[in-house]
Amino acid sequence: MSRQQLDRVLKQIQAEVNAKYPGEPISLHSHLLRHTSLERTCEKRGLPAAKRKAGHAENSKHIWRYVSPSDDEMQQAEEEDFA
Repeated sequence: MSRQQLDRVLKQIQAEVNAKYPGEPISLHSHLLRHTSLERTCEKRGLPAAKRKAGHAENSKHIWRYVSPSDDEMQQAEEEDFA
């Protein structure tokens, strides 16, 4: 399934949920799933695994858009980046 196809399915689900529960509208899109997946990978397997899964370069700072690592994980990542 392409990202565009997934986004169409998620938009259909979003419309159905928002119609059924109009008080608190939700927004679903494929990039949200990427954020969630990388966040969970970071929590369960650590920052290096999340970086690999994201396909980011070893010293890439882009991973911080997707994960909220602990202070210890941030320190470890900084040490790895400058090792």
